[in-house]
Amino acid sequence: MFSTLLQELKGYFGRDFLLVAFFPVLLFAGLSLALYLEVTRGLGAALAGWENLPALPQAAGITGAVVVVVVAAYLLYNGQYVIIRLFEGYWPRVRPFLWLRNRRASLHRKRWEYLDQLAKQASTATETIEIQAEQLAFYPPPNHLDKMMPTRLGNILRAAEIYPYERYGLDAAVIWPRLRPLLQPETMALLEDRKTTLTFMLSMCLLSAAFSLLWCPVLALTTDRWDLFLLCALGWPLAWLCYQNAVQSAVAYGEQLRAVFDLHRHDLLKALNRPIPTDADAERKEWLRLSRFFYRNLPLPAPPPAPPSPPRGWERVAEALADYLEKRARPTEGEEQR
Repeated sequence: MFSTLLQELKGYFGRDFLLVAFFPVLLFAGLSLALYLEVTRGLGAALAGWENLPALPQAAGITGAVVVVVVAAYLLYNGQYVIIRLFEGYWPRVRPFLWLRNRRASLHRKRWEYLDQLAKQASTATETIEIQAEQLAFYPPPNHLDKMMPTRLGNILRAAEIYPYERYGLDAAVIWPRLRPLLQPETMALLEDRKTTLTFMLSMCLLSAAFSLLWCPVLALTTDRWDLFLLCALGWPLAWLCYQNAVQSAVAYGEQLRAVFDLHRHDLLKALNRPIPTDADAERKEWLRLSRFFYRNLPLPAPPPAPPSPPRGWERVAEALADYLEKRARPTEGEEQR
């Protein structure tokens, strides 16, 4: 029955829904239900009472639980964009959050400066390269340090967003929605796998923290079950572990995103019937024009005309000349008899 339900959910919502939302919600909803039954009635007594129920109430209870889990998972799945931005550091624009955001961004900038000093003082070239690779992967480029984010995850994704602009003058936020439909399925599959892993870890991190934040105070105030309190408190280290995994997944996702812009950006120019730039300066100007066109509706200059084809009359002259030369080269009847 459960496998059939999973197949139905996968066919209707997709594989990402199962991994990113359904399984995490099912796990923590099951843990919350078991904890509630243990505190109120005892888990063993609750299971014995469930087994004694008739088939119809059992089916109704299972159906209701599945509906609740699916609805909660669907809400979580639709909120993935908000969740990712929350972990990136896009917090409400109110005074406490603004202060915290500036404070955290300042700490990350100091960390970048510390790594920069280490790179200058490194004793070997290999050590310097390793430190600079960490700076490029985990932080924005040196001339974009004013865009530092308050979280490590936010800085990794910000560095990936800045990369196409730094290299090609391409605004990723504007160009990506137009480029994405042109990518081949295998290219999108690699990118979606990286993003699915990232969002799964962030969902687990959020639910782990919420589980501990909800149940630890309840258990401390209403019971003397410190064993259950300590088990629920494990949600905090689990949330930290999931966040660290999300950071590593973000690094892989950012590298894949950079590769997509490196290899497929010209596909969009071809689809828009724009000329392929011949040098770096021309390409930066072209992407700037396109970004302004999409974002601000500024008109695009007409593409240069194609080179004119040779006039049709000259083609007829060439064909007539070829026929004449062929006839002159062909032997006559008298020459064939001799």
